[in-house]
Amino acid sequence: MNSSADKDNQCLDVYLREQKIGRLWLDERRRFVFQYDAAWIGHPKALPLSLRLPLKAEPYSGS
Repeated sequence: MNSSADKDNQCLDVYLREQKIGRLWLDERRRFVFQYDAAWIGHPKALPLSLRLPLKAEPYSGS
């Protein structure tokens, strides 16, 4: 992807029940990237999707 507009066009919002918890997209090297939503990180009942994806603001990217 060459710009944030491209990221927005090819991005999936991730929900847990009715709550948006993050976004998933492919980077320019075609690797999956996931980033938790800031509102989810600050939610008092926030849980990580996985023990391998603890709550943090920085995106996770596949290798």
